[in-house]
Amino acid sequence: MNLGVAIKPAAEEKKEQTVGKIIIPETVRLSEKYKHGVVVAVGSGTKAEPIEVKPGDKVFYTKAIYPTSEGNEVVTQKDILYVEE
Repeated sequence: MNLGVAIKPAAEEKKEQTVGKIIIPETVRLSEKYKHGVVVAVGSGTKAEPIEVKPGDKVFYTKAIYPTSEGNEVVTQKDILYVEE
């Protein structure tokens, strides 16, 4: 996990949005493509590719490499799109 970042996904709120009388299901909305959560652990990185996030940072990311047994997701730093300030 040298280049990995463990993220605890935020609790998902299942709610539907409506536009007029049309119900837009959760599966269609853009937010499904991106996940958000809190960084719980980071790898050591390398000199060429240091890890720039730290535990406690709130982030948006695209995909997870694999889930952990604690319910967290491991991602690479390049899959982190945004760090919330």
